[in-house]
Amino acid sequence: MQILGTVLRSLARMETKPYPLDLVKGLEKYFDSPEYSDVTIRCITKDFYAHRVVLASQSKFFADAFPDSDIDPALLLEGSTVLGNANAHQNPGCQQIVNMQDENPRVVENVLCFMYHADYRDTPCLNVTPPPADPIMFNLQMSVAADKFEVSCLKRCAEEKLRDASEKLWNTDAFVKAIAYAYSETSRVDVMARSVLAEVAARHASDLSQTIAFRDLLDEFLQFNVDFTEAVVKTEPDMSQGMPSIVWNNSEPKEPQLESTVFPSTPLGKRRDGL
Repeated sequence: MQILGTVLRSLARMETKPYPLDLVKGLEKYFDSPEYSDVTIRCITKDFYAHRVVLASQSKFFADAFPDSDIDPALLLEGSTVLGNANAHQNPGCQQIVNMQDENPRVVENVLCFMYHADYRDTPCLNVTPPPADPIMFNLQMSVAADKFEVSCLKRCAEEKLRDASEKLWNTDAFVKAIAYAYSETSRVDVMARSVLAEVAARHASDLSQTIAFRDLLDEFLQFNVDFTEAVVKTEPDMSQGMPSIVWNNSEPKEPQLESTVFPSTPLGKRRDGL
């Protein structure tokens, strides 16, 4: 078991490489499956079957959560296979419990989903609570989870999905709420995810700068104001001299033309008089 633990920790520290298709296809059927399961991830609304070797080989967080002393080697050796004992989930002595009841169960579900599918869905894939968040906010939460659980491939996947969702929903209050969340003082969202939001906002600067909610963001979050301004200069160099009028101009703007969306988010309102 000591050797197994060393191997798992070494795998977790290896440089991340693209997932071979055969490996992904082989792992998919074991997502939340009791077959060969030797660990249970316990959330407040649901328990998830998992496999130590799958989790520990992709995440240092999980590798460190599986000390060798927690499992009786004799129990694992009895009827063992490459993935472990096929009936381990039926024997409490073989099944380690990882308590994650303080975590968002939908986030945990999709972290695990990624480890078996090399992808996750930013819409619900299991009947768990809390209800699905909007795609932008959820992908921010997945980016934070990737940092917490130290899953580098998940980090890149979350940022790509965040960019896609933001481009689709830039003209809704969901985008504004996500920016406020990302730039709040208590936020654990990192610089890379913040830059995605700033870059998307910069591509739609002319429309967004004419709305009440967005201009309030610029006033409230100095760092976002800075990031947004820098992104606009990079995205539209010709607008660099006009940036002060975008951020601080007090003249009444024209009413923006905002598209409707199928997501449960409301369009951004226009500015108040005098702002």
